[in-house]
Amino acid sequence: MSSSSKLHAAISFLFLLLFGAPSLAQSEREIAQGYMDGQMIIRLDDEVVARHEQRRLLEAEGFRVLHAYPMIGAFFVAFDPSVPVPAMLRRYARRPEVLWVESNALGRRDQLLPNDSGFANCYALHNTGQTVNGDPGTADADMDCPEAWSLITDASAVRIAVVDSGCRITHTDLMANIWTNPGEIAGNGVDDDGNGLIDDLHGWDFLGDDGSPDDFDGHGTNVTGCIAMRGNNGSGGTGVCWQAQVMVIKDGDAIPQVALSAMGIEYAAMNGAVACNFSTGYGSGSYPVLQQAVNVAESLGMIICVAAGNSSQNLDLVADAPATYANGNLLVVAASNNDDGLTSFSNYGATTVDVAAAGDDVYTTSRFSNTAYAYVAGTSFSAPLATGCVGLMRAYNTGAGHLAVINAIISTADQKPAFSGKTVSNGRINLFAALIALGSGSGGSGPPAPDPMTFAVAPVLVTASTAAMMATTATPGPVEYKFDLVTSSGSGGTSSGWQTSSSYQDALLSPDAGFEWTVRARNASDLSETLPSAPAGVWTPAATPGLVSITNITNGGFEVVTIGSSGNPISTDYSLRVGNLYVGPGGQVQVAEYFQDRNLWDGVVVKGLEPYTAYIIRARARNALGILSAIGPAIVTTTSLLGPAAAGEVGIASGAPEQLFSINGSTGGVARLVFASAGAPFSFEVDQPSTMAQPANFAVIAWWGVPNQVWEFDIPPYLGHGRLVFTPCDANPGLPAFNVVSTFGSACGELLQASSLTPWTAINSGIPYPLPDITFQAIVEESPGVYAAGNAIIFRYQ
Repeated sequence: MSSSSKLHAAISFLFLLLFGAPSLAQSEREIAQGYMDGQMIIRLDDEVVARHEQRRLLEAEGFRVLHAYPMIGAFFVAFDPSVPVPAMLRRYARRPEVLWVESNALGRRDQLLPNDSGFANCYALHNTGQTVNGDPGTADADMDCPEAWSLITDASAVRIAVVDSGCRITHTDLMANIWTNPGEIAGNGVDDDGNGLIDDLHGWDFLGDDGSPDDFDGHGTNVTGCIAMRGNNGSGGTGVCWQAQVMVIKDGDAIPQVALSAMGIEYAAMNGAVACNFSTGYGSGSYPVLQQAVNVAESLGMIICVAAGNSSQNLDLVADAPATYANGNLLVVAASNNDDGLTSFSNYGATTVDVAAAGDDVYTTSRFSNTAYAYVAGTSFSAPLATGCVGLMRAYNTGAGHLAVINAIISTADQKPAFSGKTVSNGRINLFAALIALGSGSGGSGPPAPDPMTFAVAPVLVTASTAAMMATTATPGPVEYKFDLVTSSGSGGTSSGWQTSSSYQDALLSPDAGFEWTVRARNASDLSETLPSAPAGVWTPAATPGLVSITNITNGGFEVVTIGSSGNPISTDYSLRVGNLYVGPGGQVQVAEYFQDRNLWDGVVVKGLEPYTAYIIRARARNALGILSAIGPAIVTTTSLLGPAAAGEVGIASGAPEQLFSINGSTGGVARLVFASAGAPFSFEVDQPSTMAQPANFAVIAWWGVPNQVWEFDIPPYLGHGRLVFTPCDANPGLPAFNVVSTFGSACGELLQASSLTPWTAINSGIPYPLPDITFQAIVEESPGVYAAGNAIIFRYQ
């Protein structure tokens, strides 16, 4: 690579790192290929790279981190979209510190277009054989909801999540049933609940990265209505849950993205949702980030109701993530019609699809106005009917685990011929029977179980100054949790206060300090508390060092002035990274990272760099426990093209005409080698000739000083973009000076384009007087505003 190419590459890298802003919207080409350009999800091995160091490692590789999954442990990253995603996946899959890596795949919403709009009975909930959208039904082909409502109509004691295209939360039949985050203060621009998201009042839009998950597609509003159209309010339709808390989470518009879907599922689980609707399929890939999100949800007991899909396929034979994952918290739902038949479009599977629910001519809310409704069809709407059932069941028995709830649904389904051999249950959901089978639980007062509490996720650093943790689920609910900071050797840590979320992040922890927390739970009704958990904690890394200041840049290195210490104690060591290398003992660059006291870095001369190359220089700190800080801010410097400027006195010896003399060791004559700093001018005196009777001319001829070269050279072609001047500057104006004749221009410091350069000569045509001091400096403008000095002058005497 040429020097100019190296510099361009370095500048391009910095531009991408600092200013890259990848789009989360899909282009037509991306939709066709099935994944987003310039994006991937990567999971590093915690045993190879410490968790708190992973983000900085990825940023050092040139990635922009778009999202860090708190529990999954992966990172959603962006890179130059001109680099093919498959090539990046192959490159990083081979890295020893990488557990897995995948593209940001695009999924599908399995929705059939609405048939019509208008009011009709919701046969899925109560079927008397009425005609729905022109189609007569069969009596009792429903979920026996009126019977179930005699036991419970209100699911607002629990949280239900919808991961979809957003929702029109202002719809008159939905707005009272939308979750409001109790830990957030609306509109104050502050992350009040410490979960890393500002003003996530009703959920989160992971596509727009804000707290307004508006629905521009309609699918999410349709889904939400199936679960929670307000019941018994005298207008519109009725959802399975008359009252509810629906958490609105957006993972895309019409086309979801796997990175965002995983974020949504993880967010729902971490914010205490007991049921989550996911009417999306991603096909036959493995999708590690989605699998890990489902695993996180399972560890926290959240049931995910998944649409089976609309391809008329047997999922026992054809994989479709996440419907065909083996997790025990998934309830996969096929679509039935108002005659208790399996719809022609529904997927099925005797071992993979659990149960059926209505999915044809389903009446629900529409996004088109605050009072709009529509008929929709697809397994996308069978799944939320099941989600509503799960929500009511978990509100009815808050102590029931996810396996007990799913087993109750499967074991009590109304078995019908159409579903025999097509689902695990051979039937369609019967909510009333499922509630009876599950039972209402003990209710009771006193401290919740388990007692004492334990950490589901022990405190772990998610940034250098933020610790995240999660409690095990306490039952029966409703339950509140409190995370107490019990030990601290630094500042910034706080206790949480009582909260409904079982997760907590403590931010602004001071560097190089230890922090320990315990967690306890209490019954929200009588405030009976559990015993606190055993303490668990973290030790924060040293503070990230500040900028590295340098001086005396040469063609092979530079001198370190100091490293910003950021207030770290004197026991802190620092390493110095230059490009992809580290500075070792004596200043020589090496592959291995080397640490030493900051004061020992002051004055170190770095050696072994390439000439005319851009280098990114950063430092990081290591505390006395060996914990590494994040990598510090970068400065960029470009080494000089030329070597050090020469300086010294040269005397003329007798000899034949055209005898040559040089300051820096060119061919012929007397060589005097005296070095000065790069860029510094030098002075010399030329003595009068030994033979005074003959006139003599002294010529100073420009020579392009490429290191390790000799004689006189033209400017190399690859430096044609630069500028060069020999600057004749009178060192002693009181003495006569050379009569300068030069094609470079006569003004001191004048720069001419390289393409116009020809050799030039400064001539003294008179004797017998000695020539005076004169100062010369060769200047190269290697790039705009970056100058270096030449390293050789040739004197010709004749």
